[in-house]
Amino acid sequence: MARRRMLNIDLILDDDFTQELSLEAQNMYIYLNMLADDDGIVGHLKRQLRMLNKSSDSVNELIEHGYLLEYDSQTLVIADWLVNNHIRGDRYTVSREDDCRNSLYITYDWQFTLNNKEPKIFIKYAQWITDKRTVNGKTIDKISREELKQLAKNFHTTTKEQVQNINGNQSVTNRIPSGYQVVPPVSGAVPVPVSVSGAVAGSGLGSVSGSGLDQDPVPTTQQTSSNGGSGEILLSDHRSTSTKYNNATSDSENLDPECIQDGSKMATKRIQELTPLFDSLNQSFNVSLSVDDERLTVLFDDLLNQYKANYIQDGITQLASTSTGQQTNNSVKALVVNHLSESIKQALPR
Repeated sequence: MARRRMLNIDLILDDDFTQELSLEAQNMYIYLNMLADDDGIVGHLKRQLRMLNKSSDSVNELIEHGYLLEYDSQTLVIADWLVNNHIRGDRYTVSREDDCRNSLYITYDWQFTLNNKEPKIFIKYAQWITDKRTVNGKTIDKISREELKQLAKNFHTTTKEQVQNINGNQSVTNRIPSGYQVVPPVSGAVPVPVSVSGAVAGSGLGSVSGSGLDQDPVPTTQQTSSNGGSGEILLSDHRSTSTKYNNATSDSENLDPECIQDGSKMATKRIQELTPLFDSLNQSFNVSLSVDDERLTVLFDDLLNQYKANYIQDGITQLASTSTGQQTNNSVKALVVNHLSESIKQALPR
């Protein structure tokens, strides 16, 4: 788990944060930002509250005001994670909460949403990470909000089939973000020196209310990461205190055919990158796993952000050489999800 996190000064000093939230909720927001994994996800919520000796009231208050998104009763997402934090690719560790992570989308206000029908969405979060945190090859300081809005108009057409099986009942954060310009990193985001020890965010099985014991997930690889720099996305200093979004959808018409074509090219390129990895996996284990397998696709996407394709293939070979017993699609899938990252590290050239 990272030892440092960033908070955006414009968000923390905004009237909505300082005047509308209780001091307990403000304090909880800072703690949850420290406890979140590198994707802004907080798991094991019941355990975290017990460790901090906090009640669930402040969490519910943050959800109500849109600072947190509730994936389920055990898992939360920091809505403004991308506004607060930028984590270097070489220090980034993918969340263990893969189902939650794969349900996240980015709006053109650089906020997370779990609602795949939100008209402000311009890209799926996992795809943004796969594209090395670029949009059509541009980093966030080089792409305008108007370009993002144009991409948002085409999003639901180009990704309609991909998002059909994603839960669309969750809502976007209900706050209007401060400012509308994405600007290069400056000194607006400041580190908050809060030290937190004990349990860390992971696959959450605790809940805010009710009985039952926490259950720890099966560890896959050692999780070590650190925030490698200043906040990537900063807000301007004129935030509205309104707690409602304008959900007008009239901008979703008049689609640009070139944007649709770009989306198709991106999907084709993605399949071309992943197919050799699935071929290597099937050949090494003598199974028939498909590139349509969403969980393995997300895993390979994340690994391609960290390693060259041939290193991943070497890791697959290494993992196959150490596995025993009869192999099935399900058993190989579980083995790869839990142990491929470690096998890649072992297979890396010394």
